[in-house]
Amino acid sequence: DRNYNQDRSSIIDFPESRLLVLADGMGGRKGGEMASQQMVDTATELLQLEIRPIQHVRQFFLEAINTTHLTIVDHAHSMGYEQIPGTTCVLVLLQGNRIYWAHAGDSRFYLIRDRNIHLRTRDHSYVEYLRSRKGLSEAEAKKHPERNRITRCIGYRKEIPQIEFGGPMNIKTGDQLLLCTDGLWGSLDDREIIAHMEEKTSLQQRLEALADLSERGCRPHCDNITAIALEVEETAPTAVRTPSARDEKIEGSRIGKSEMKTALDNIYDVIKTYEQEIKKKK
Repeated sequence: DRNYNQDRSSIIDFPESRLLVLADGMGGRKGGEMASQQMVDTATELLQLEIRPIQHVRQFFLEAINTTHLTIVDHAHSMGYEQIPGTTCVLVLLQGNRIYWAHAGDSRFYLIRDRNIHLRTRDHSYVEYLRSRKGLSEAEAKKHPERNRITRCIGYRKEIPQIEFGGPMNIKTGDQLLLCTDGLWGSLDDREIIAHMEEKTSLQQRLEALADLSERGCRPHCDNITAIALEVEETAPTAVRTPSARDEKIEGSRIGKSEMKTALDNIYDVIKTYEQEIKKKK
């Protein structure tokens, strides 16, 4: 029931590494679709350049998210926006039989195993805070007047965002990974999600049925619905590290390990300095 869609998602697939990315541009401000698209584009570009399989996954997530954040802030400044656009994000990386994830906001990652929700990311929202600290029930949370208030996101403000990380966790045959925006999970409970994901139909049909159920449950004010699902048919050992575009650049310039570490340290020093300058200008 929306006139435009600010959700973005992608699967970036390599033999050694598979990255699932989902972002939901925040409404109420101009440029939400730019912010979510930037998250997908940045993660895609970095994975293409990265040495795979990725050894320092948390650092990879940080680089993708912080680069996206700074790009959004710079874009808002260059375009003369009165407010900085924002987006939620959730990223899941699969390498061999292990998964890693990172998220900010209320877009979720579910791991469904043996007909149970084995894992669900914790929303960065005011309602989730009330549920964990004040005992707010799920039914009360769905009707709370501030249920759309997000406490963490990418962009939106100048400060570098706080990110929550997870993994590594081993996956096994039959596991289902589900990434989705609040447009999907907002009108559903865990029982409904499990029931539809366990149906004996194709994964595509299961997702479509789940989306239809969610849409019916939140009419007449349905949000955009975006989801990525992956079912594990078999697991494999972690892949052997293979050359990538970034390997070629390093070998071609003959950069040593100590020099590379220094270069990376300099990059993060620049990010910190940038953050401090922004705080001074406030």
